[in-house]
Amino acid sequence: MILFIEVVDADTAHEKYGVVIDEENLKIDTEYTEKLRKKMIEERGPAKTIPKIRDI
Repeated sequence: MILFIEVVDADTAHEKYGVVIDEENLKIDTEYTEKLRKKMIEERGPAKTIPKIRDI
């Protein structure tokens, strides 16, 4: 199994992944993350899935 770990700053987490980090305690704010992701989906539509090789 290959595991990739990507470390990003709070701004990138917010913009790219829709994650809101409470900068006082450096924990994910789950309530605001859910709200942000809902807003992102409304603006751009649901995420597109990548077909698996066997589906092509």
